[in-house]
Amino acid sequence: MDKIQLSIDPRRPAIAQLAHAACIMAAESQPLFDARFGGRNATVDLAADRPLFLLSTPEANLEFGAQLVGTHDTAANTWTWGWRDAQGWNPWTVGASRQLLAVGEAVEDPDILLGSMPYQDGMDQICIAATQAVTDLYVHYELRVGALRHVLLLINPMLFDLPEPTPTTTAQALHRAAAAPWFSDARAAVRGYGARREGVEWEEDELGIATLSMDRGTVRIGFDEDDGVRSVEVNDAGSWLPAPADDGVAATSATRGPVGSGFATPAPETGPAPSAPTYSNPQRPAPAPAPAPAPAPAPAPAPAPARPAGPNVVDSRLFGRREDRAPAPRPIPDAAPAPSADPEAQALAERQRELQERFVAAHAGRSWRLSLDGPEPRVDFLNGAGQSTQSYAAHLLGVVRRRPALWQWAWSLDHLPAAGTERSSALRELGEATSDPSLGLPEGSYEPGLEEHFVQLYVSHHGPAPLLRGRLGNGSRFWAFLEER
Repeated sequence: MDKIQLSIDPRRPAIAQLAHAACIMAAESQPLFDARFGGRNATVDLAADRPLFLLSTPEANLEFGAQLVGTHDTAANTWTWGWRDAQGWNPWTVGASRQLLAVGEAVEDPDILLGSMPYQDGMDQICIAATQAVTDLYVHYELRVGALRHVLLLINPMLFDLPEPTPTTTAQALHRAAAAPWFSDARAAVRGYGARREGVEWEEDELGIATLSMDRGTVRIGFDEDDGVRSVEVNDAGSWLPAPADDGVAATSATRGPVGSGFATPAPETGPAPSAPTYSNPQRPAPAPAPAPAPAPAPAPAPAPARPAGPNVVDSRLFGRREDRAPAPRPIPDAAPAPSADPEAQALAERQRELQERFVAAHAGRSWRLSLDGPEPRVDFLNGAGQSTQSYAAHLLGVVRRRPALWQWAWSLDHLPAAGTERSSALRELGEATSDPSLGLPEGSYEPGLEEHFVQLYVSHHGPAPLLRGRLGNGSRFWAFLEER
C-alpha cells in the first residue's frame, strides 16, 4: 500500500477508530507470522541506532526492523508510549509511535497524547492496533525485560507478506478480530480491511450490507443496529458459481440463507472443521431502476447482549459512550437514468418503481436463497430458522464477471435451466430483429450502468416485475426478475 488513507470522526475517540481500521489486518497477519516463525530463538537490541529483531532458523538468521509502540510496566501497572522517550530511545526506534502521536495531536485525542497512563487489561491491544493503522505494519512482537514488556512492530515485507486472500481466511480474520473484548464497531473494521487488503474489493450497498470480493469468492457481512456483526455469508469458490461443500465451508449450489443468527466461525482451509458452523446471508432486494424514494427501513433486530463488566473490559473512555457515537454514514444510491420523454415509457417506469418499492418494503431485512439446481431457478425468502416462507420463480437477465469485467447474458449460460433464461432469450430475439449487437452477442465488455439499459428493455418487453440483484460464487453479480409462484 503506497499511502494510508485515514478518516477520523472528531466526535469520537480517534484511538478507537484507528484500532478498528487495522484490527482485521492484524488478526489475519499475526497468526500467519506466529505459525511460520513461532518457537525460533529471537533477540533484539533496542539501544541500537536501528534496532533489529533477529530470528535464528536452521537456514539463516532473519532480520526484521523493530519499532517500539510502547511499554507495559507490570510492576507499576502502567502503559507508556514509545514516543515519551523515558529511556532515551533514538527517533527511529520510536518512529511508529511518533507517527501515531502526530495523528493524536491533529485530532487532540487524550489517549494518544497522554504519555503514560494506568494500565488496563486489553489496553496494549488497542494501542498496538491504532499504531498499526497509521504505519501499515500488522505484525508485532513482545520483548520482556524484567518487569517491562516492550511491544514492537516488525518491518520486513521481503521476509513476510500475506498470501492471496480467500473468503475463508478473511472470515476467520474477522472472527478473531471481533472476539477482542474492546471490539465494538464491525462496520468500521470491515471498511478498514477492505481499504487496506491487497486483492480485496470492498463495497457497501444502499441498505448497509458490506461485501468483500476477491478472486476466489466473497464475504458478505450484515450489521446490527449497534454496528456489531449480525450475519456472515462466505462464498468460497474457484468459479463464478457457488462451490460445493467440499472445503469445510457451508455452501451448496444455492446461495445460502441463514440457519441461525449471530456470528459463526468458518472452517479453516486445512485441518478439522469446527463444530456446527453457521452462515447467514443478509442480501436484500435491489433498488428499482427508476428513481424511487428510499424504502421503508427494516425492523430493527434485537440488540446484542451487552458484554459483562469485568477485568477484561477496557475503560469506555477509550471508545466513548455508545449513545454518544455518531451514526455510521450510509452510501448514497446510484443515480437513476434520466426519465424518458415518452409518456408510455414514463408510465411503465412509474409502475416498475411502485412495484419495486412495495417488494422492497415487504422483504427488507429478510435473507433469501437463490437455487439453480432444479428445473426452474427460484428465490426463497427465509425465516430465522432458514425455512422458506415465500418462493418466486427467477428469470435471470445476466451476470457481470469481475476479471475481466464482462456482461454475460443468461441465455448464453448453458448450465442454467432453460426455464430461467427464456425471457433473456426473448431479448436476444429482439436484438436480432433490431440489429442491436448488445442484445445478440453472448457477452461483451461491461461498464457501470450498462445493466440499467438492459433492465429497462426487459421491463418494456415483459412488463414490470420485482428485480433482485446479488452475487454468486467468486463475486460475479447477477440480475433476476421474480415471479411469485
